[in-house]
Amino acid sequence: MRKLLALAVALLVASSMPAPALAAPAVDAAAAVQLRAGSVDLAGPSILEAKKKRKKKAGAESATLDDFGSVKRGKRDVRVTATVAKVGRTCELKIKYANGDADTPDAVTADANKVCALTFDVSDERDAVGKAKAELTVKDGKGKKVTSVSRTFTVKS
Repeated sequence: MRKLLALAVALLVASSMPAPALAAPAVDAAAAVQLRAGSVDLAGPSILEAKKKRKKKAGAESATLDDFGSVKRGKRDVRVTATVAKVGRTCELKIKYANGDADTPDAVTADANKVCALTFDVSDERDAVGKAKAELTVKDGKGKKVTSVSRTFTVKS
């Protein structure tokens, strides 16, 4: 009787343990690639936390900076328009010229059509001629950056 009782307890304990194949955690293909590549820190966030972070980034806002073509050196009041995801977003523009100088016109707020209309004066320095870059940073009402976009253009002499 004791042997029968011991056998029943052993079977009960063994059946409550997961089988090795069933105990393996379920991972998605991207996480499996990361594990094989060795890029996941086992002491860091779990796979589930990493997946949540990826999903959060998927909802990031978008913005477009319209092409304003090439501009002449020294030109005043060049208009740049940008379309953002939400009304009331703040648009900050930074212009970087070929000579390394930078301009930062005043920030503007997106209108009811989700459009930011910015203006700037092109540098009149000779060495500003060449490729230039316009970088737009979009911020929420609390001043937190929500997205950024850039576009290159040419400054002509």
